[in-house]
Amino acid sequence: MSQSSDSEHSLGSTEVLHPVSVLSAAAILARRDVPELRALVSARKKGWNEESLDDHFKWQRNVADNPDDTVAFTWFRMMKKVLKEVDFASPGCIPAIKPIEFLDVACSPGGFSSYVLGKNKRARGIGISLPESKGGHAFLLEHEYMSRYEFIEKDILEYDLEPLDVGGTFDTARKFPGKLLGRFPLVFMDGHALRTYQHPRLTELAQDEWRAAHGSYRSSLLIAQLIIGLESVTPGGTIITRLSHVECFPSAVILYLLDQLSEKLVLHKPRAMHMSRGTCYVVAKGVGGVRCAKARRLYLAGLRKLLLELRHDGPDGHGRMLAPGDLDFIATTDTILDEYLDRLIKLARGVWATQVEGLNHLFRKKGIQP
Repeated sequence: MSQSSDSEHSLGSTEVLHPVSVLSAAAILARRDVPELRALVSARKKGWNEESLDDHFKWQRNVADNPDDTVAFTWFRMMKKVLKEVDFASPGCIPAIKPIEFLDVACSPGGFSSYVLGKNKRARGIGISLPESKGGHAFLLEHEYMSRYEFIEKDILEYDLEPLDVGGTFDTARKFPGKLLGRFPLVFMDGHALRTYQHPRLTELAQDEWRAAHGSYRSSLLIAQLIIGLESVTPGGTIITRLSHVECFPSAVILYLLDQLSEKLVLHKPRAMHMSRGTCYVVAKGVGGVRCAKARRLYLAGLRKLLLELRHDGPDGHGRMLAPGDLDFIATTDTILDEYLDRLIKLARGVWATQVEGLNHLFRKKGIQP
């Protein structure tokens, strides 16, 4: 579990101001009457206009950036509760008895891994996490589970995940471990950008260059873990990932990708943590079967090419952020709005309704009339 960047707080981004031609809440509401989304847009606008919430968000960011031991263990326990909710919302996604191997990408502090290992005594897992020395979270998995677990401290952006026809790398430290490919019936992808992220690519830059490079980092992390997830899951396996603002780009397109590659898709917004935020969990079951093998290969090729651009394009080669059109090889904005919209709304209604509840609770707690 990683704490997210400044732009990902309870009120979301300013997508409510975008024109209806852009993949956004406004575009959806221009085409369909969705009471849950309309209520969410209204709640977000109310929050943006409340200056009294500024101190609350500053406090949240400070706690996330400087967690003490108490906060770290609180996150650890809460993440176990989050996964328990997701498990109940999608029965069977985490087996209780059958032996299973799982991969936990961005695993620290270890709450998800702890839940699986505690529920299933025959489960074995591998976790990958940003080292604490580079701004990552402490790894807190219980000692009793370590005999069934391998912990890899690695910045996943240091893996060579770029196109296979761009020369590749002979540096074994950068090669994504072959032992992880196509191995896991269950894969978690819960990594999000950290303001505390330490890397020479960022720390040696001037402030303006840093902003551009940090934008590249956020976007690259999203795409890199998607590549890892699709490469690591066994055909027919399950991917559980977190997305932010599924009504907007790029999450709506990633949701479309997972829907195309899986037999069943479930969205759930836990109440245990971050109820007022725009994040939710996606459970994709039956990923990468024979039916969608060709689509998976095409999507992976496009994602690898995009990652190369995100890492190395932009001013002075410091990389760039995701931009509209980057994911057109998966689905264009028109495809989402004209062909996929009803499916998107059906999947996301509950997520939007739960966030409205969370925001109204936050408003009442801060003495703001909902």
